[in-house]
Amino acid sequence: MTERNGTIRNGAAGGPVRVRIDLARGRLTDGQARQIDAGCVVELDTRHDEPVDLYAGGALLARGEAVVVDGKLAVRVRQVVAGARRTE
Repeated sequence: MTERNGTIRNGAAGGPVRVRIDLARGRLTDGQARQIDAGCVVELDTRHDEPVDLYAGGALLARGEAVVVDGKLAVRVRQVVAGARRTE
């Protein structure tokens, strides 16, 4: 199921489906955003061990943990979201 280009193949349609992972969120004031420069560290509101959300085709599909596979970011799925469309 893993594709090198960040997509999961959709068996029914045969075409790739773009996936997105939401890792964390945070807030900056307008002034802070204007002061961002290379080397700045932006702190986020999410702990490093909290689940990440996996979206496929714009819809929430699953939740899991961020892992590294062959030097690339990946998600180990821990929960498939109820009602998520599945293609066998």
